[in-house]
Amino acid sequence: MDLLIQRDRVAHAVLIGTVVAAVGGEVAATYLGQARDGRRRIGGSVLESLLLIRRRDDAESEDRWTKQFLIGALLAGLIGAYLLAEHVPSLRAGADTWWTLGFGVAVALAGIALRSWAVWTLGRYFRREVTIEAGQRVIRSGPYRRVRHPAYAGNLLTYVGIGLALGSWVSLAILLVATVVGMLPRIRVEEQALERSFGQDYADYRQATARLIPHVW
Repeated sequence: MDLLIQRDRVAHAVLIGTVVAAVGGEVAATYLGQARDGRRRIGGSVLESLLLIRRRDDAESEDRWTKQFLIGALLAGLIGAYLLAEHVPSLRAGADTWWTLGFGVAVALAGIALRSWAVWTLGRYFRREVTIEAGQRVIRSGPYRRVRHPAYAGNLLTYVGIGLALGSWVSLAILLVATVVGMLPRIRVEEQALERSFGQDYADYRQATARLIPHVW
């Protein structure tokens, strides 16, 4: 039996709309945040958001290929989650319903909103590589008041929501694991870079905040 998103045009449109919202939110937050310096252009923000170009300046990347690893993990998770949901209907276990689609989309949209807020808050200091820019400081405003990596927390919500919206609890689990596995090396590298650059200021910030989930981790 086909998935709900395959057999119903409205369900299909809802899922596609969620993906479009994720891309649109990334572009808008990038442009609006970085436009504060008066030099950003929408074309550059679009290309940067879609990972088609890398912003070049004097700041040196400390990424250590963690961006590529994260992207690879997310793509593998998405492909695996969709194929499993499509070809193993016995594992859907009541997840392929309008209720789970709606709940999954709501979770994904919450993640998109959180990530967009985080990107906008960082403004011109937001990068898609681990990079410390001259004049940068520890940001404690917006979502960074409670969580050190709200953009990644947003990613986690987005992909978990999409996993559920696909119509399978197992797809949700696959995307949860893929997102966490992809993010862990990046979080470690990013925190090491921030601690080297900001010393005690960042150490104090670490003590006062959670990585991804307040009061949990």
